[in-house]
Amino acid sequence: MKKITDFKAGETARLHHKITPADIQSFVDLTGDDNPLHTDAAWAESSSMRGIVSHGMLSASFISTIIGKKLPGPGALWLSQSIDFLLPVRVNDTLTVEATVVEVHTRQRSLDLACSITNQDGKEVLRGTCAVKLLDEPEAEKTSPRTASRGDHRDRGVARDRGGDRQSIGGCRLCCNRELSIQRGCCETSLRRHH
Repeated sequence: MKKITDFKAGETARLHHKITPADIQSFVDLTGDDNPLHTDAAWAESSSMRGIVSHGMLSASFISTIIGKKLPGPGALWLSQSIDFLLPVRVNDTLTVEATVVEVHTRQRSLDLACSITNQDGKEVLRGTCAVKLLDEPEAEKTSPRTASRGDHRDRGVARDRGGDRQSIGGCRLCCNRELSIQRGCCETSLRRHH
């Protein structure tokens, strides 16, 4: 995971993706947006778009891929996004998705990015800006080298007596009846077994 100080204004990341009918169908299945402009070839052909158009947010979703995998990458949180949809995206269009660092906010651990998507003809189909934050790196889990041993209950979280009939929690004992008693400043819960 990168640190905020690793980033510089002007740094750029990009990816490429070809839009397929399967992409559009998956987006419909996921979102429920089955607008005939995206799903019905005859209807879309009779419209002013003259054919099926990919969902705008399907294209925009690849900005999330850039943020999560490349810039800034793992540990990034997408804070805000502005988008202008400039041209329709068609089936079989090959998109180039690009993000560029505009400003680095070291104190806030965040970046301002300029985003754009162009098609195979070099025409810009989407433009926008976004803000992303780098989360703190998770701390490694700390494991104690100490292990609980039988017969030693003074400072173990939970341990068992040799006989197997008692447990102590922080120095207080548990047996098999449900009486709570106080003995010499120690809270002892005794659970006597009923035979």
